Amino acid sequence: MATLTQINFTQIYCVSTSESGKDEVYFKIIIDNLVAGQFPTDGSYHSLGSEGTWTFDVTYAYTEFLTISLWDDDGTSGDDPLGSFTFTAGQAYSSPVTVSNPNGAEYKISFALKSC
Repeated sequence: MATLTQINFTQIYCVSTSESGKDEVYFKIIIDNLVAGQFPTDGSYHSLGSEGTWTFDVTYAYTEFLTISLWDDDGTSGDDPLGSFTFTAGQAYSSPVTVSNPNGAEYKISFALKSC
């Protein structure tokens, strides 16, 4: 039987945005090859500028791997990826992890892992 891993995401810190001003940030979660949803769950976003912090408390569980993908909500013009990171069960990771994109966005995602 596969071991279940829980991951608790607690904060996203913006080192730099993908555009001037602020990014309208939300994230999508893929667990074991299945789309598990997005946060915030109501379809909204959190505006983050350079050196801005978004604090929250959300936990997911996975058996093989989990991918968190940050996105910039652009309204009607199509959302832009800000970066993603994949956690693999049984691997050790140091919090925070850094994600980025070619447009200059850089974000640090804080988390805690727990094997169940």
